[in-house]
Amino acid sequence: MKTGVVILSLIAVIFGVDTILDANNIPTISEWFFNWLHTGLEAQLIFVGAIALFTAHVWWFGTRKD
Repeated sequence: MKTGVVILSLIAVIFGVDTILDANNIPTISEWFFNWLHTGLEAQLIFVGAIALFTAHVWWFGTRKD
């Protein structure tokens, strides 16, 4: 439960910052990220690895019995 709240809070903060930057005509986090993502295979492999690591953490903390 706590992990889900933290993850949702981080997503909300990222979207909030992204919106503020976009309103001030500053390149947003998502624009920077997607430009970086299209730089080549290495970036795509890092992205896929990051998603896999994130999924593993969510699974690990979601199935623990404290």
